[in-house]
Amino acid sequence: MNLILFPLKNYSSPNGYHISKDTLDEPWYSMHFHDSIEITLLAKGTCNQIINGTEYFMPTHTFFIMCRQDCHRFYDYSPDNLLYNLMIMPSLLPDSVVKMLEDMSTDKICTLPEGVSKTVFSLMNALNHLQNSDQSYAPKLISSLLQNIIDIFLHHYKTHPTSKTTLTENIIQNALLYINSNYTNNITLGDISKHANCNPTYLSEYFHKKMGVTLKQYITILRVKRAKKLLTSSNESIMTICYESGFSSLASFNRNFLELENLSPSAYRKSYNSKNQAPN
Repeated sequence: MNLILFPLKNYSSPNGYHISKDTLDEPWYSMHFHDSIEITLLAKGTCNQIINGTEYFMPTHTFFIMCRQDCHRFYDYSPDNLLYNLMIMPSLLPDSVVKMLEDMSTDKICTLPEGVSKTVFSLMNALNHLQNSDQSYAPKLISSLLQNIIDIFLHHYKTHPTSKTTLTENIIQNALLYINSNYTNNITLGDISKHANCNPTYLSEYFHKKMGVTLKQYITILRVKRAKKLLTSSNESIMTICYESGFSSLASFNRNFLELENLSPSAYRKSYNSKNQAPN
């Protein structure tokens, strides 16, 4: 299975966020998730993107936000592309803002006017400066800059939509809606195809083509994400978490968790607890 969960812990983030200027130069990018909130601005060039099963053409100044339950991939990008990419731990934002973003029923993407885009560049450059200064800054300062960026997005995303290509009969979106609501249960390809209103074989092939991962891989990553949350936020046993996350056996749980996280569930919990243990 391709690694499709990119955790913020992979980056240097002493202040709870990580910002970078990236050029897409790989031949393709796998469909992937993050355990943080991702804010991206396309500063130069163009590309195409699939967000939660919907295809979008992204001109210069496209601006989008990905929450923890969202998945996406880039493709067909121009050689002169440049993205400002900001990863944020949800704890830096008010709970009401995080909930509002996660509850939005439409994909969080828009195209900014050039002048507004430059304002976002400035705010992101300020965050980049703070990140590279080797100092710890008050969360209130960082949160204020982040809130300004989000406010700009919210003001523009309804009035400057990004072009999208509707997938045939909304097959992928219907499949995702059903999976995201039922992945902790023992769902089958037949169940999913029934709710997506298409043939099971066609759905399997079409989902893989459009999403870049198989249905099984997508369901597994959702289950591992839920398991990680339970491992770090509860004292439930590994066995209980295994079944509450939708796995049918402890062996399957351990195997898939290890493949995605390079740690067993118990080792992941132990590592998290040791890093977050309050000092004496």
